[in-house]
Order: sequence, then C-alpha cells, then structure tokens
Amino acid sequence: MSDTHSFCAQLMTYCGAPLDSNFDPATADSSTFLSAAEETLRKYAKSDPSNKHKFEETGKAVRQIICWGCKGGHRWRDPRTKEMIVAGADLDSHARSLMQELMHIPRIFDTARKLYDWIASNDDTYTDIYISHAPLRLDFSFVHCWWDFQAKIIRTARMKKALQVFVILIPSSFHVQDASDKFSSYLRRDNWVLSSNDVQFQNFGDSIDDRCTALLGVHRSTQAIVHPLSIITPPLPRVCQPIHDFIYEPFDDMQYAVSFSRQQLDQYMDEDHVSVDPLPDVVQRHEFHSRCMYDLVEKVNMGQSRIGTGVYDRSHLFPPVSVHSSTTNPIFGKFFGIEFKVDDLKVTLVRQISPYEVVRGFGFSDKLSQHLALGSNLHLLPPAVPSNSSFSLMSCLSDIAYGIFETPA
Repeated sequence: MSDTHSFCAQLMTYCGAPLDSNFDPATADSSTFLSAAEETLRKYAKSDPSNKHKFEETGKAVRQIICWGCKGGHRWRDPRTKEMIVAGADLDSHARSLMQELMHIPRIFDTARKLYDWIASNDDTYTDIYISHAPLRLDFSFVHCWWDFQAKIIRTARMKKALQVFVILIPSSFHVQDASDKFSSYLRRDNWVLSSNDVQFQNFGDSIDDRCTALLGVHRSTQAIVHPLSIITPPLPRVCQPIHDFIYEPFDDMQYAVSFSRQQLDQYMDEDHVSVDPLPDVVQRHEFHSRCMYDLVEKVNMGQSRIGTGVYDRSHLFPPVSVHSSTTNPIFGKFFGIEFKVDDLKVTLVRQISPYEVVRGFGFSDKLSQHLALGSNLHLLPPAVPSNSSFSLMSCLSDIAYGIFETPA
C-alpha cells in the first residue's frame, strides 16, 4: 500500500472498483490518493455482499482507532488491530512513554483537549473506533466534566471522521451513575445505540479477581438495523492460573520475610505483629476468586485501615490491585502478603508479594511486565485490563468494525 501505483492497479483490476475518472494517481500525492482510495473501498464494500472478501483483503489497512488513556498498556494482541491506532492521549507522562515505546502510536497528546483539537481539525481520514478509559479516581466536581468532554469527543469524531463504534472502559472503583446516565442520554439523542457490559476478568481466564464495565456504542447509520452491542463471555468459567503459578521462587527466602504465619505467631512470640480475621467483604473461597486468609497488622497500628495488610491464599486468584494509599504505612503497601515454607526450619513465614509477580499475574509480555513493575510505573497497574480480557475486548471491537463494513447498509 506504500506504492501508490501498485495499489491503484490492485484497486482497479482486482476489485473492479476504479477511482473517479478525473483522479490521476500518477500526479496525486500519497495522502490525497489514500483518502480517495479509502472512500472508494467503503462504497464498494457496501454496494454488493459478494465484494466483502475483496474489501477484507484490500481495505483493512485503512481502519483506524483513536484511544484516550494508556491504563497499564493494553495488549493489542488481535492481529487485525496492528498499526490501527493512529492517535492517543494520556495525562500521565509515564503512560505516554509506554504508548510510544511499546504501542508505537504515531500521534500522542498530553491532554484530552489536544486530542479533541486534532480530531476537530483533521477530517481527511475516517476513524472506526474510539476507545476511552475512565480514570480510577476523580474529584466529584470533575466527574460530570469528564463525561461531558467524552461526549464532545465522540460527537466530533462522528461528524469529522465518521466514527462508527466507541467503548468506554470503566474500572470497578470509578462509577457515578447520574453522570454516566446523562452522557448516555445525550448520545442516544445523537443516534447512538448504547449497551453496558460487565466484564469479569476471571470469566475470560485471567488471574485477577476484578472487573470493569464496558460501555459500548454503535451509530445507527452504520447498518439498516442496529442492535445493542455485547461482549461475548465464555459459557463456563475458564481455567485461571492461581497466584502460585506466578511466584518467583528465589523470593521465597527468609531475607524477605516480615513475620511468621498466623499459626506460628504465638509459638514464636512475635511482639510486633498480630493476625486478625479479614473483613467479610474480602473473604472469597471459590476457586475463581481471591481468598484473604487473615490480616497481618502491626500492633502499633491496631484499629487503623486494613489496606495493605491482607495475607492471601496462593492457590487462589490475585485480589484487585489497591487504588488507595494509606497514611499508616501498611506492611504490604499497595499489595498483599503470601505465605511460604522454609523446610529446613519447619516454619511458615510471610512476605510481601513483589510488584513483578503481581504484574505477571495480568498475563502481559515480559517486556511490558518489566516496564510496569518499575516504581515509576506501578501507578499505571490498578486500571489495567488483564491480557485475556483485553484480547477479547479488542477482538469484539474488530469483529464489530469488520461486520459493519462487510454488511450492506
């Protein structure tokens, strides 16, 4: 496709969908040619159902995605989404570095306003999909502003770039019903068909006991009959790897221990720590959930926040990554503790799980895991969507985009 003349020949001879007779590919610059070719392919794909296989081979390169928010670095594993992301934005400089180094997004903006300005001023190409990540935490006074601006971006992308589909991923820790309801009502009046999908990560085979909400929208103009979109969930829970499968064994060493296990605290007369039963809302015993066995609390901090004090069962899933900070300096920080045995001494000790072990539990590549495990990038992990769930979401969006253009309007 980088060769204008060869692509023109492909378009005219193979597809049988020649460009306008007044268009001269020999003298046209690349951007003008691609814009004209894109429009021809779209019209051709919708003109006859028998053309769909030809359009799939020649037209997939012109699909485009715009995204707001890196949020831990989605794994764009679906081969159909490779090199489709043409622009992205994130307020966080570390997130933008991930976008550039690992996701290779050609245009990266540091504010939503700059992304909006680019969308509003650039109407020479189409954009099929807009992906946005809601922030983990936002002052209540800014929540409505955030939703209003997302609606503004979507509406402008529809007007300027013929946006077809959007998804807003809302982490479990962020949801203000009246603000999102106003957003939904506004877009429904603008002929968008919306649906809210609960995405339980473990249902897709991920090892993180958490969830997010995927707010999906498709414009009524895309097809003759438009139905609300849904994320297809496997009928039965998939086998999820437990915490134990992601443990780095050299860390199970006495030098990293912070305490004896609950069963041996009294036996060895630990004067600094005490174990207490976990709060009822964090106790899960099903194999497809995380399981907090007990909280390990420093005696001087009794009665303080329990955040960062849980000791979790290695044979179950990872608990949600905490988005809170604690002024009490908890034993395990933002993470949690696990038990390990020292066979030679016949004791069971407790240590903090390492950031790298937690990141590995998300199923990311080694390269991305190493980046996210750095202290400067750890704050990007809580809103991240684990590998399998991310892949399913992106596959769903790709299927939707391809289905729209393979079905005559």
